[in-house]
Amino acid sequence: MNNIEKRLSYINGEFNLRNYTSINIANINLKQKYVLIFSDRCKLNYHREIILYRIKSIKDFGDIKANTLGGFVQSYNNLSHKGDCWIYNNAKVYDNALVSGNAKVLNLSQLYDNAIVKNNAIISGKSQVCGNSEILDNVSICDESKVYGDSKLCGSIKLINNFIANNLICDGNTVFGRICSICGLDNCSHLQLENEFGNYSRR
Repeated sequence: MNNIEKRLSYINGEFNLRNYTSINIANINLKQKYVLIFSDRCKLNYHREIILYRIKSIKDFGDIKANTLGGFVQSYNNLSHKGDCWIYNNAKVYDNALVSGNAKVLNLSQLYDNAIVKNNAIISGKSQVCGNSEILDNVSICDESKVYGDSKLCGSIKLINNFIANNLICDGNTVFGRICSICGLDNCSHLQLENEFGNYSRR
């Protein structure tokens, strides 16, 4: 078998690079930064049983070193190979959810449905982001917050134990709690958050 015919293979769920020339390895690293560890999996019963696989980095990027174990994904479609984005600890990303840019998903947080987390956003704790939600810019979602529906959060918002529902769109620079209880809005609304005390105005 010559070098052209050799293909990337798996041994115990990990890449076997022994058959590759340095050129081939370089090409692989340019295209992807992690692999799925098929021997390290978990099952979720979410509408149906799905299987998630732990990720493992194959090169250095951001604060991640090569051979670092990460969280779980359902497929390569859940975590971009571009940028420094990463899924840490035992966090889970599945369905059509996507982590891209330099975003981070940590701890026991979950991202699912069609949710998108990108730019420099951080999801941590036991937070859940789902539905068609978009988390952008420098937004940080902490503790046991939940964001769902068609919500969109951007700017430098920090959510601590929040419940963001329906079609809420928020931007600004603030730290706030339970915005739905504060503003009582159930339908599509756009809030400009003004300061660290959680004041807001409707657009």
